[in-house]
Amino acid sequence: MDIISAFPGYPGKNLTTMFGAYTGQQILDAECGTPAPPPNPEEEKVTLCHAKPPATAKNGWNEITVGVSAVTGPGGHDTHAMDIIPAFDGFSGQNLDTDFGGVSGAVLLRMGCEQGYVEVPYPPYVNDEYCYDSERWDGSITVSFAGVSGKIEYTIYGPDMFAYVVPESDPTTYLPAGDYLVEAVGINGWTVTGQSTFPVTIGAALNCQCAVDMISTLAELVVVEDHVCAEAEVSVTPASCEAAGGLELGDTLYATWEDPVIEDGHYSVTAVADWGYRFLAGPGVSDDGAEKTFEGDLPPKLTNCGTLPVTGASGSGSLLWLGAIAVLLGIGAVATTQLGARREGMLD
Repeated sequence: MDIISAFPGYPGKNLTTMFGAYTGQQILDAECGTPAPPPNPEEEKVTLCHAKPPATAKNGWNEITVGVSAVTGPGGHDTHAMDIIPAFDGFSGQNLDTDFGGVSGAVLLRMGCEQGYVEVPYPPYVNDEYCYDSERWDGSITVSFAGVSGKIEYTIYGPDMFAYVVPESDPTTYLPAGDYLVEAVGINGWTVTGQSTFPVTIGAALNCQCAVDMISTLAELVVVEDHVCAEAEVSVTPASCEAAGGLELGDTLYATWEDPVIEDGHYSVTAVADWGYRFLAGPGVSDDGAEKTFEGDLPPKLTNCGTLPVTGASGSGSLLWLGAIAVLLGIGAVATTQLGARREGMLD
């Protein structure tokens, strides 16, 4: 008359056989001891978590409803060390404050005696290239609450150390381009097992113009003015006799200068757009619009300072000087000729 539980490929033995007032299954549930008395239809009922097995609960708990006599009577559930029992008239409860792997017995009781472990149903989904006239976010992150409603809370962490808790009512969050971390945390007594953090990246939507719109749920976290481009410009000062030409960094709008690099008269400097903004596409602008680089050569120091400004042979300066010399030579020739004539007349 062995009583054997069912397992794959074997239906069990004597599970429905009556042994006095109890079935074989009831005896198994009582660890082959005497089960609690059958419930009295007229007595008060209580729902409790019956440990499997009662001494260790290594296989978790079953939610069962029994009469109060099955709790406090001979061989009742109050003798099962790991059963979780609510308080009722004449009984103060059992294991309600006991910690079961970070979850109290009272919480397990409210959760239907489930062990409180849950997994993220699907990894966060990233949709890039979200861009049209009225909203200009680069992309979106969608999390899943399928089968885990009220058990998991998702938080999106992004640049500038902002954190945004995703509401169940709106699992899709629209965001600017950037690197983000999505973290899933168990709530209401549940513990997330398996992967709970997901690094994700939203690429720049190239068909968007400059800045992105502000989404109301993030208004206190990121302030971005609609349709405003980041701006930055440089200028080069002319060379002089004292110094070569210089590089001047102009004012920026929603952008920050990096340190310029100047080597052998060549300069290169990059402006980085503030998070949520981008430069309008153009020369020197990166594909994602996040940076704008300026490059060029600085004019060298002047070297002909303090000398007569002689241009080429065909230049007007050269003609003037040659003309002046010719005039002087001509005057000298005339004077010499006249002096010679006077001398000859005197001799005659």
